Parts: sequence; structure tokens; C-alpha cells
Amino acid sequence: MGAVFDRDQISRARYGRETLPYTWGPASLPVGQTTVFDVAGWNPADGVEKVLILEAVAATQNSGVQLVWSYDGQQSDIAQGWTDALRSGLRPNPVGAWAANRLALTINNQSGSPIANFQLNYWVTVWSIPAAYRLLLGYGLTPSDQRALAQLPQQDGLSPLQQVQSLLQKGTLPISWERQIDSLWRNRRVAPASALVPRHITTPGPTTSASFSVRVPQGYVLVLEALGVEGQPAVQIAVDRDQDQGYVQINGAAVAQANDAPLFAWVPAADHLTFTVSGAQGTFALRPEGGLYRLSDLLALHLSLRSSPAQAAAKVQVGLQ
Repeated sequence: MGAVFDRDQISRARYGRETLPYTWGPASLPVGQTTVFDVAGWNPADGVEKVLILEAVAATQNSGVQLVWSYDGQQSDIAQGWTDALRSGLRPNPVGAWAANRLALTINNQSGSPIANFQLNYWVTVWSIPAAYRLLLGYGLTPSDQRALAQLPQQDGLSPLQQVQSLLQKGTLPISWERQIDSLWRNRRVAPASALVPRHITTPGPTTSASFSVRVPQGYVLVLEALGVEGQPAVQIAVDRDQDQGYVQINGAAVAQANDAPLFAWVPAADHLTFTVSGAQGTFALRPEGGLYRLSDLLALHLSLRSSPAQAAAKVQVGLQ
């Protein structure tokens, strides 16, 4: 069925912002409520360091099945989440539910009988947000924010905190993820990673697996941006990222519809990605997609691959860059 989103996945999201696909099923969906995941308490007591975003969902269409998402005391309403209203073919449907304290996803089968071969895909982002976002969202500053602000100079008679608050009021801050893609990432993409393109991979037997690795050259970061396999519901795909074993895990059934479109992702790697296919014997068409990006000083700071110079790191922590 693939990996389930949990606290461990949050702790392993080490490169600023990461988005992973998750797959539930195909399985018999019992009557009533089935908890897909329910995570809480991932932030320390002294402040919000990471937010979670339920980015999107996709599911088998059924008029008697409703997805219910809960986030920081709020919940999708009674008219939302019905799977027959979702896009057909397991195509993703945006959700965008942010949470700093609790995020949960439940399947509610109200059809009156179990449903065979029910498939759910969902995407969760883990984001180490800067201080500017914490102020915008009313979370308050963390001790690390306070230390970062202390590294910055006054300007025009304003303290560093007052400068940030002024830019928030003007709308200049916070810097959105889309703006970061444009300013930090897009012009650093040197080429598609040569191995992150569609390829064949062969498993010698039904109980064996096959793997291949992609190494990251020094001075670069590799990003897995999508993952799929051609029409193979019995196949499982696992991806090791750097020291994170099995960091991404999906099943082939998750992409067996919608023309086998790969599941979107954003998984940076500083050392390597290793792909493993298991669950069936044969030669399979694996579809990893991604890019190779040349590190800049600023991008390395955003990825927490570097922590100096101190003032530049402080600007990233605060959200000024």
C-alpha cells in the first residue's frame, strides 16, 4: 500500500520544504470511518518550526464515500470531500489545508457495504517556515528567530523585527514558495538529471527486487519531482534519499489510471537517490522525473546545507531572502 504519513516522515524532512506522495490501497474499504493518518505535536513547546500542508487528494470515485480532513481545530465541511466529486482517473485535487498542531485524514464509507479495490492517493508538504510566515499566521517567534533577528542591523531607525513587520504590512513579505521557485531554483537548473527519466528496470523473480542509484555531483542538489510506473498494480516502488531509507514508497496501482501519470513530488537529495522495485517479476517501465540544480550560496542556506555567513543565514531564517 505504500508508506503512511507519520511523525517519522516529518522528522526526516530535512531540506527546508518537501512534498511527498502517499498511497493507500488498493484495499477493501470497510463500512464506517477508516483513519488514514492522524499526526499531532510535532513542533516543540517553544514555537512552531514546521507546518504541514495537505496539498491534494485523489481517490476512487464513489458517491457513498467521503474524505474528511482535519487541521488545527478545523475540518472539511459536510459537502466537501465526496469522492464522486473528485477528478476521475485518480487525478489530484487541490486541498491546501495548513496545520501547525494537528493534521488528520479519514475515509468515511457511508455506502452501507465494503468497497473492493478502493484507492486513495494524497500529498503532504512539510515546510520549515521562516519567521515572516510565523508572524503572518500568528504563531509567534521561536528562539531561533530571536537569535536570527539579533544578527541583523537596524535600518532607518527600525529594529530588525520592525523592518519585517513593515514589509509584512506592505505585502512584500512573506516570500511565497512560488517566488522561491522563480528566484532560487529555476535559474539554477542545469539539466534534467540523466537518470531521472523513464527507464526499464527488471526484477529476476517474484520475490526479488531490483535497484538503481543516482549520485549527486558535488556542488549540486538533485530533486525528485514526480514518480510513477506503467500500469503495474502489483509493483511497489521505494526511494531511499541520502540517509533516509524508504523515504518515498508508493504502489503501482496508484498510477494505473489517468494514463499512468506520475505522482508529483518535491524531494531534494544532497548525496543520492536509490530506487527499488519489488512485488512482481518482469521488466517494468519506471517513470522518475526530476532535475539537477547547481547550488548557490543562498540555495544552500535554504536547504540547511550551510549555516554561514551568519548574517545571510539570519536573513533566510527571518524570511528576508
